[in-house]
Amino acid sequence: MKGTINKPTSLNAARRVRIVGEGVDEWGNRYVKLRVKDSAQDIPAFKVADLVKDPTRLFAALANAGWNGLTSKARTEVLKKLEERKREAPTFRVATRLGWNGDAFVLPGQIFGDPKMPLETVFGDLDPTMLAKYCTRGSLKQWRDKIAALCINNSRLILSGCFAFTGPILRFVDGPKGGGFEIWGDRETGKTTAAMVAGSVYGCHRGERREQGFTESWNSTSAKIEVTALVHRDCLLILDETKLAGTNPRQRAEVVTTVAFTLAERTEKQRLTNAGWARSWRGFFYRRRT
Repeated sequence: MKGTINKPTSLNAARRVRIVGEGVDEWGNRYVKLRVKDSAQDIPAFKVADLVKDPTRLFAALANAGWNGLTSKARTEVLKKLEERKREAPTFRVATRLGWNGDAFVLPGQIFGDPKMPLETVFGDLDPTMLAKYCTRGSLKQWRDKIAALCINNSRLILSGCFAFTGPILRFVDGPKGGGFEIWGDRETGKTTAAMVAGSVYGCHRGERREQGFTESWNSTSAKIEVTALVHRDCLLILDETKLAGTNPRQRAEVVTTVAFTLAERTEKQRLTNAGWARSWRGFFYRRRT
């Protein structure tokens, strides 16, 4: 007896893709979240406006989750399903920036607090290399024993360590929501150590940049300070090696001054915002080496 073989069709492939919810970010942008049937892999939320422009990233995410939509007809069926969907009340919220989002504190890969609605993170316009340095190693007790305890009786190390915790609590105090200081001194006097102590609260760069700890270089930061600052919003920004800010003292002074004033204004350029809204950051620390 010959059996009947059901050949896969584009319609069947599209049915494996399900729309599981709709969300909105801080600026009112609409997002949809999908999943692939029988797949345990989470698919990030996608901004509807981006899907209108180019759905390629969505199909790549679906493919990585196990969906074999290899034909244009299968992809068209998925887009048709999205196109015919009527807007619904949000079932989740989307955080596009680090730091406070309502009653929750958002870091790459981890959310602290108890948000009123499920919170998804979409950091599409933030530097992934910088985001990756937010990481955890060891325990709180190990940090206390191996780092915090060694700062006792050293005012500069205590200042640096305490300042690292300032960003997350600025929203609870009156007055300016940002600030910083500069450590200056001769070589081998502990400036880099102070930066390492402060940065240890949040993480460390990976790979070739591991020796930099949590710091960013003036050389790579000055041209994109708004983007750099947003990756450290409500947290800590450490800028190291002032000598890399320019080829001569005058040029370095101009770069440092420009960056300091840009951070003091606490808003990014409109070209970097979502829907034309200005996003702000709070909390920064910068230092220089002679």
